[in-house]
Amino acid sequence: MEIKFSKILELNSELASIVDQLNVKIKKPFTIKTKVIYDGKGDMLDTFDSVLQQADRLLIQCEKNIILIDDKSNQVISQSLCENFCFVDSLTNGSVKQHLKDSSPLRAFTSIADFNLRINQLLLLDNKNKTHSCVYIYKFDKGKKTKCIGVVQSQLGHKASHNMLLDNLLDGNLAVEVELCQLYSFLGKSNDFYCSKPKFNFTSDEHTIGAVNEIIKSFVQIARKNEAGIINDVDTEFLHDYRVSLRKVRSVLSLFKGVYDGDDTTEFGNLFSKIMRETNRLRDFDVYLRDRESYFSLLPRSMYDGLNKLFDMITHDRKIEQKHVANFLMSDEYHRSIECIEHKFKHSTGIKNGPLAHGAAFIRVCHLIWRRYHKVCKIARGVKSETPNNTVHKLRIQCKKLRYLMEFFVHLFPEDKIGQLVKSLKMLQDNLGRFNDLSVQQTSLQSLLNDHSSRDTCDIKLTDSVEGLITVLQHNQMQERDKVMQNFNKFDSPEILTLFTTLFKNK
Repeated sequence: MEIKFSKILELNSELASIVDQLNVKIKKPFTIKTKVIYDGKGDMLDTFDSVLQQADRLLIQCEKNIILIDDKSNQVISQSLCENFCFVDSLTNGSVKQHLKDSSPLRAFTSIADFNLRINQLLLLDNKNKTHSCVYIYKFDKGKKTKCIGVVQSQLGHKASHNMLLDNLLDGNLAVEVELCQLYSFLGKSNDFYCSKPKFNFTSDEHTIGAVNEIIKSFVQIARKNEAGIINDVDTEFLHDYRVSLRKVRSVLSLFKGVYDGDDTTEFGNLFSKIMRETNRLRDFDVYLRDRESYFSLLPRSMYDGLNKLFDMITHDRKIEQKHVANFLMSDEYHRSIECIEHKFKHSTGIKNGPLAHGAAFIRVCHLIWRRYHKVCKIARGVKSETPNNTVHKLRIQCKKLRYLMEFFVHLFPEDKIGQLVKSLKMLQDNLGRFNDLSVQQTSLQSLLNDHSSRDTCDIKLTDSVEGLITVLQHNQMQERDKVMQNFNKFDSPEILTLFTTLFKNK
């Protein structure tokens, strides 16, 4: 069901009192009546990154129904549920699913607040019992607090009587106009949204040590915010964001050598490397299951039985690996290490400065970007069809570090110019990422097959399907290598060289 509405109101009195007052004020032939639509438990749903709250949308689940109130498009959309849902794709086809199609299919919707919910219709009826205006009243009871929100439905052909009802509600101080964000506040949700990509506002004379401390502190905190989601296995994006955050920390430590004492740099690097190793296998399983449909599209139907066995095995092994990672993140050893690191960077204490700690960050960054750009070009110009995979992998790492540098300090440079460089680099980086994924998948699939063979009797259908998949992936990897060379030619242009020279070398 979909309805258009004109306003969202907050009622200042109990519904029964408002109905009595309206019936006194409103002249015949009109009367006000109410009808109960729902009375029971309710949950407000959103993703970890608050995608609905940020878009001025409200998603409510009440038993076997789900309701979406969209303040920007002035719509209330509802549909029935077969069962509790977590992901958009798991919803049955309906109006709400259609309106949530712009949400990430990888992010889970979870309950962010629970309450008692009563939904009434407040109807303006004429003497023939025909509806001229309708207000859906949502009464939220949370503990000892109560809030009543009225969604005023637009009625075609009855503008005058509809406006009369609105005037009596607003002019009589029975209700006031509100925004959905006020309901989020009432239910305890702040506007402090999770963001995996913080923006830094360093000044041009910022000391290098201060800038690097801030970057590492921010990404360690982002990683820690994802721990609970990984442990509870809410969705795979928690592990992804966790790993990306720590990968950026490792890159910063590698890029800014000399900012910290050598022993501290080694200690920090070893800790983060260990954490990444502990989570590598789980991330591999997540990627396989995410891309399941694409693997089936690569092979003929005659090999589907073997592929189904492969994914059954991956699903089984993932459950075991997820428990391992959860236990690791809950271990005393992990907590002692990560809390110590977090404390050091949060308070800038207990860290020994290196010889390059107090230089100007702006000058240092320009030097690093210029040097990294030349490393990328040197490696990329040597990439041919016969170049070993590990060389292409090195190129990917260099591109990633170059992009991180530009993104961390993007505000220190003209937005249009550095934006053009990041965009051109991202095209090359995307190719390199796909090339690396295809390489890793081949190795990982062979390892899975070997592991299965050592544990159980060799399954011919499984073996044939995995070997066939590896062959196709190898072919796709060669095609991706060609695209790497093509996109580097676009990146290695006189225009891009001029921009790098102007922005970084001359500084």
